[in-house]
Amino acid sequence: MSNSEQIALLTHRVSTWNKWRARNNRLQIDISEADLSGAVLLEADLSKANLKGINLSKAVLIRAYLSGSNLTNANLSGANLSAAIANCAYFNDADLSKANLILINLSESYLIGTDLSETNLTGAIMSGADLIKAKLKGSNMSESYLSMADLSGADLSGANLSESYAIGANFSGADLTRANLSGTNFSKANFSNATLKDTKLREADLTGTNLIGADFTGATLKGANLIGAKMIGANLSKTNISRTNLSGVGLIEVNLTSANLNGADLIGADLSRSDLSYANFSNAKLIWADLSGAILTGANFDGATLQGAVMPDGTTHS
Repeated sequence: MSNSEQIALLTHRVSTWNKWRARNNRLQIDISEADLSGAVLLEADLSKANLKGINLSKAVLIRAYLSGSNLTNANLSGANLSAAIANCAYFNDADLSKANLILINLSESYLIGTDLSETNLTGAIMSGADLIKAKLKGSNMSESYLSMADLSGADLSGANLSESYAIGANFSGADLTRANLSGTNFSKANFSNATLKDTKLREADLTGTNLIGADFTGATLKGANLIGAKMIGANLSKTNISRTNLSGVGLIEVNLTSANLNGADLIGADLSRSDLSYANFSNAKLIWADLSGAILTGANFDGATLQGAVMPDGTTHS
């Protein structure tokens, strides 16, 4: 069957198309570069198909099967792919901006450089997906699954990732400015050299994360769990880290100027050579903390517990 005949069959009736595919499951499907904008392809079986450069803008692909398909450079802007099965598919450099991707399965898929700006990815499964340098600005990714996904260098500015699961995900060098990451599980994730300015991380799980060189200027980390996190050289100036668990965390050479650490748990934390100027440590627990070489100009320690802490001059607080 020629490409044009395949397109005619698909657009005529999806149920007939699916039956034909079931009978001819070894036949290579190639409808690359086709213009199917606005097409209604509900539950269509397009798995393992060549869909390179196809135009599916504003198409309806609810519960469609796209597993293993090649959609490189495809136009899916404004399309509805809610609950579609698209695992192990190729979306590199595709346009999915403003698409409806609620509950889509994109696990182990390739979305390198893909435009996903302002998309709805609520509840989407993206575990193990390759999203290097993807454009996710303003997207809604709440309650999504991103464990072990690679989002290095991605633009996630203004995105909503609240209440998601991103265990072991890679966000190195990503832009998360003004993103909402509250309540998300980021344990063992990599945020090295990422930008998290004015980001919301309330009650987030950041245990064992790599935050080396990350910029948290103005971020809110109230109630977050940072046990075992690596934060050497991070910028935490003007952040709200009140009532956060930082016990035993390495905060060496960190910028904490004007940060709010009211009531924070810093038992055994290493703050050596950090700039703590004008930071608020009121009611914080700094038992056995290391403040050697730290700058404390204007810092507030009212009500703080400092027993056993090593002070900037090397003496131990009684």
